[in-house]
Order: sequence, then structure tokens, then C-alpha cells
Amino acid sequence: MKHIFLLLVLIPLTFISNGQAHRGQENTQILKQSLDSINYHPWNSSTNNWDNSLHQREFVYDGKGQLKTDIRISWSQSENKLLPSQKTEYQYDYSGNNIVKTTFIWSTIDVWVESYKTESVYNNNDKVIQSIDYSRNQANSQWVKQWKKDVTYNNSSNISLESLSKWDNPNNQWANFEKMENSFNSSDKIELTTIYSWEYSSNQWLNLQKNEYIYNGNQFLLSMETFFWSNNSSWVSDIIDQYTYNSTNNIVTLTRMNTSNPFGSSKEEFIYDANDNNIQTNHFIWDTTNLVWLNHTQSFQYYDNQFTVSDLILPFMVQNTTTLNHKLDEIITFTWNSSTNIWQKTDKSNYVYSEVNINSIADLNSFKVIVFPNPTNQYISFKTTLVNSKFLFELFDLYGRKVKSTIVSDNEKVEIINLPNGFYIYTLDLNGESFKGQIIKY
Repeated sequence: MKHIFLLLVLIPLTFISNGQAHRGQENTQILKQSLDSINYHPWNSSTNNWDNSLHQREFVYDGKGQLKTDIRISWSQSENKLLPSQKTEYQYDYSGNNIVKTTFIWSTIDVWVESYKTESVYNNNDKVIQSIDYSRNQANSQWVKQWKKDVTYNNSSNISLESLSKWDNPNNQWANFEKMENSFNSSDKIELTTIYSWEYSSNQWLNLQKNEYIYNGNQFLLSMETFFWSNNSSWVSDIIDQYTYNSTNNIVTLTRMNTSNPFGSSKEEFIYDANDNNIQTNHFIWDTTNLVWLNHTQSFQYYDNQFTVSDLILPFMVQNTTTLNHKLDEIITFTWNSSTNIWQKTDKSNYVYSEVNINSIADLNSFKVIVFPNPTNQYISFKTTLVNSKFLFELFDLYGRKVKSTIVSDNEKVEIINLPNGFYIYTLDLNGESFKGQIIKY
């Protein structure tokens, strides 16, 4: 199966949690095609034409091509115009890891109001080790803890355990909610996922769901079967996903058989061009009476082959959901009319780009500072390759209040044992250059 990644030509300033390293930088400019918006148009069968856009999604990037703002705009029937509905803002560390994600909603008084926030911490392999979700209490303008996810990795950097906790407000502590355990085969492919839910009455983990994976000789996924834990204390098959591939290892068919309710079974077929771009997707549903596949929807994707993926700046949600090797311009979707036995246009999505320059960051190795340990409960240490170097270290809580400010040097320690447990943001001012990172105090 082919996967695409946004190929920003970046050598990042390494920013490591559990020993966070900072390096110097030099900026050059690279020309890119930036995806600025996606416009969704419905088909009007009366006028036999496309209506004006009812939904839009607009993207804003920072100077390094990282998604900074994602704005959703929808048609207001009452005001007969497009209005903002939701906005998400992203903050990154110097390795390009998303450390804060804040969601806003458009209020009735035409201003953005904070609604939800996720804060994440990463390990030295740039993998998320913890994320905390907050909701905004509009009455007192305070962030309220909701969910916490802790992630553990094996030696191959695969997720071996995810633990989800829910904030217990009366007891002012995190409470178990769900956990997911993964096991892997000798090729580091996941072969079993088991999900458990926490039962408070018995104070133990109970089986909830499991997924079993089967691969071919080339380690491409052939099937994934989902089971749920029944009342009679046994695993019951629920859904089976089956995959087939072409000679270039692109998915050709994805068949989902709902073993507990065949009416919900479906199949997708994927067609590719010579550049391995997915140009057509056909969706079918299972006819439980005649035991045949029925047409349901189909979509056609159109590309500009002058630009490859490496020429593009794309938001990660497009990267992770679309298989493409070139610039995607348009998707047109049809729905099957079983009465007339013809395909009818339903909607189209236009992808709008602009030409931009972004910064390519070259690592000069001119200096290096490591901040460790992280998480920590007593002190923060500093290690630098610069001789006789001193720099300003400042520590802030999540409300922006400065809790520490001191000049430090190589091998020096700053005690934080008296600080409350939680997330902290630190800044380093070194030779006129500023760096920012996160510390967890436990």
C-alpha cells in the first residue's frame, strides 16, 4: 500500500522530550504549491449546474509549511451567506511536532470562542507519549481537564500500549477508562489489538474489542477481523475487512463484511493512473436479498501532473486520507439512481492552491543544548557543547505565568521540586536565539 507524506525539505531543529535538544539554524527559500482551500459545491439538477459553495475549508501555514490554522465555513440559511463555523489553531515545537491544538467555535456575536484544546508531549523519536484534552468553561474562562492519553512504544517505536483516562473532578484525579494493547509479528506489523474498558464496580479491566490482522508474504495487510466481547464471555466476530492489491502495491479492493449484520456490508474499488494516483473510486453496498453488490456512489479525482507531492504543502488531514503522487485539483462524486439506472452528479470539491516560498532549515551544528530529564519531579539539567556558555532559562505555567527565571550554564541544575505537578513551557535565550519547549512535572 502506498502512503504519501508531505516532503518539506526540512532538517529540523531537533526538539526532544526526555532529553530535548536544540540546534542552530540557517534559512533558505523553497518554492511550493500551497493548498489554501477546499470548496464543496452541490449539483443542482434543476439548473443542471453546480451551485455556489455551501462549505469551505481554508488553510493557513507558517513559514516552514506547517499547518497553522484550519477554518471551516458553512452556508447560513438564515443569513443567506457563508459564515465561519469552526477554527483550529496548531502550535509546534522545533521538530515540527504539534504540541498544542486549540479549537474555536464561531459565536452568535460574531467572535471566535475557545472550545477545546489538546496538549501533547513527545519522546526523543518525535512520538507522542502523552496528550491531554481540555474543554473551555465559558462561565469562568478556565480550561477544564477531560481526557488523558498515555502512549508506550516498543523497541521498534511501535505503539504497544495506549491508556485513556478520564478526569474525575470530585476526586481531583485521573481515572481509568479504556486501554489498548498491541502485539506485532517478526516484521513489526501489528497482528493483534485488544481494547479493554475499566469497570469501576469490580475495579478491573474487562475485554471490550479486539482486531486480528493477516498479511501476505510481502507484509501487506490482507484482512482485519474485528470482534466484540459478548455477554456470554466469548469473542464474537463483527466485521471483516479484506484487501487486494495491484502490481505496484496499491489497494485495488477493500471489502467490508459485517458478520453480525450483513445489511451493513460494503465494498470499494480503486482505479489508478500510470502515476499511481487514485483517479476513480467505486462504492458498493451488499444486497442481502439477491446476494449481489449494488452500485452506490463513485468519485473521480483529477490531477495536475506538473506538480508532484514533493512540490506541495498539504494539511496533514489531506495527507493521511488521500493516496496521491501529484497535485489534486478536483473530485466529482456521483450517486447511483436505482430507479433510472443512471449515475447522477451530487457534489464536487475544488482544491485551490497558491505559489509560496517556505523556509528550509539547515542544521549548522553550531551549538547544541539538551534539556533533561523529561518528565521530571525534582530538577531540570542542561548539557551544551558550547564552552563557557551561559544562557537565560525561563519557565512558565500553562496560564503564561513565569515561575522560574535564571541564568544557567553547562551541567547546571534548576530545582522545580516545589512546583505543582503539570505541564510547563520553557524558553532558552542562547546567543540571541530563542527556543521553546515543554516539561512535565510529576
